[in-house]
Amino acid sequence: MSQWSQRAQLRLWIAAVAITAEPVLEKAATSLFGPTTSRLSFGVGITSIDACQGWRHQIELWSVPGYRLLHTWPILVVLPAFLLWLLLRHRAVGWAAALLLGAVTLPEPVLYGYDVARWGTQCTRMWLPFGSWEVARWVLTAVPVLLILASTCRPGRRTVRLVGGTVAAGLLLSVAADREVPHRYGASEDECRHVNYAAAPERTSYTAAMAGLSQRERQIAFLCSRRGFLMGYSGGPMRHDSLSDAEQIEMGRRACRGERPMTNGVRLGIAPVSLQDMAYLCPGKADERQAVQRRSLAALHAKYQRERAKAEASCRRGVPEGFGPVRQATHVIDGDESGSYTVEDEDDGLGASFDPALKEGLIASAGHGATVIAGTEGPLCLTVRVYRKAPPVEPRGWDRVEEVGVDNPHGRARLMSMDGLLPFPVVNAAGPGRYRIRIYVRGRTEPEALMDEPPKEHHLLVVFPGKSEKRKVYKNTEH
Repeated sequence: MSQWSQRAQLRLWIAAVAITAEPVLEKAATSLFGPTTSRLSFGVGITSIDACQGWRHQIELWSVPGYRLLHTWPILVVLPAFLLWLLLRHRAVGWAAALLLGAVTLPEPVLYGYDVARWGTQCTRMWLPFGSWEVARWVLTAVPVLLILASTCRPGRRTVRLVGGTVAAGLLLSVAADREVPHRYGASEDECRHVNYAAAPERTSYTAAMAGLSQRERQIAFLCSRRGFLMGYSGGPMRHDSLSDAEQIEMGRRACRGERPMTNGVRLGIAPVSLQDMAYLCPGKADERQAVQRRSLAALHAKYQRERAKAEASCRRGVPEGFGPVRQATHVIDGDESGSYTVEDEDDGLGASFDPALKEGLIASAGHGATVIAGTEGPLCLTVRVYRKAPPVEPRGWDRVEEVGVDNPHGRARLMSMDGLLPFPVVNAAGPGRYRIRIYVRGRTEPEALMDEPPKEHHLLVVFPGKSEKRKVYKNTEH
């Protein structure tokens, strides 16, 4: 039996029931007098990635079946236990109720204590969105557990020691919460200038490249890399952050374990851990991920080549027969950001004919080149035919056919886009001189083709010698 009389035990139980009934009374008052903001909602503070791990575990606890219900309504534990105790008057009822209620109410302050001891005040802002009221709430939820234990157990030396140890631990955690941010030993360019970096060449594994560095050297190199002090870079850090060494290294270790970084309250400007950063902390894992990336890129490249080959085959099937050109080539090209391509004599640069072509709508010449305006920035079929004399005009099957004159004094005109030379031959069949450029187009007004579809837009570019500078429009049915 406890040292308390049954009347004292009854009073302790009634006090526990009364305190746990407070959320019920608050809910009833809210229903009668209007809505209010729940005090149990968590706030989001500004904190660094991967900090406040206790907070993360508390969030996970909310998904445990029944935890949220009992945390919000502790009377669902205390009231049935009180009624059962009235019936049985057995201490086991009190022990079971205190254990269940403690498992629901105590993890929150314990995890908070861990966070402030490990990460400091940034976690306090997350855990205590309503300031000291949250601490008062934790105390209030712990009181029923203490009342039930007081009614159930017989206080002795062990109990006194347990309570004393708990209070001492709480005081230590509170002091730890006020500690300063740990020293950042990889924080300046001066310190990082003497670090032995070991970037893995293309044919060398990260494991082999890091073999000559100690664990501490690799950690310092990791911090210097994270903070932008790269080898050979003397202009200061490329990015700034206020994360401690421990936080940065924890981010790297989480990346090594393949865990997702926390996204709650992530501070802006904190870059994710790159493969090169990872290599300093876990070179073996970095090698594995690099191999996966290479296989993935190889698979994507192979798929791209297959799709490109299918598209080019489709383009060749869509080109009408020619009239014996000197040279001919068909390829899939991209309209790129400018939505155009240029026939330009060598060393004359790009751009002179672009604005006139925009004004005309399809093609225009200026300087020593001509620009063709496409209807898409995506893929299109382009066939180039080079002649020594003018071929007949055959506008059937095309939406628009136009022709302009251009002067190629070097006789080395090539097709170019903003990205550089296109895979077509020189278009001057008769060397330096004046030429005519005739363009046939169809499908410029069609919706852009999807990724797995062949291009819907087709161009046929015909180049031959000609002295005329006159612009000709043979057909235009575009709307």
